[in-house]
Amino acid sequence: MTLFEDLKWRGLIKDVAGEEADLQKVLDGAPFAFYWGTDPTADSLHLGHYSSLCMAKRLANAGHHPVLLCGGATGRIGDPRPTAEREIISEEAVNANIGGIREQIKRLVPTAELVDNYDWWKDRSFLDTLRDRHITRHW
Repeated sequence: MTLFEDLKWRGLIKDVAGEEADLQKVLDGAPFAFYWGTDPTADSLHLGHYSSLCMAKRLANAGHHPVLLCGGATGRIGDPRPTAEREIISEEAVNANIGGIREQIKRLVPTAELVDNYDWWKDRSFLDTLRDRHITRHW
């Protein structure tokens, strides 16, 4: 059974935007990289992560390249919601949460490339970010 057929049989593919054959070619074709991400709001994965991590493991087992991100930068700035913003947690707590989540992900999807978006943002200034956003919006 191909990956596409397996996912379809399990009910994980229901409606497809575009041609179903195109999705089948991608899933059953050459290896590709894919992304999954979460913010480090707790020191452990939870039930809400389950279905997407199962999909990541299935894709990885089929030979595709998982890039799994734990958002250390976004975890440091909170999360706006319609009712209230997520409480901002200390830098120590964010780092501890990332460590806990990383260890669990390594066991669940051992072939995953684990990344933290804080590594991309920690050396950038607020002014650099605003300048770069302005430049890219006008080109």
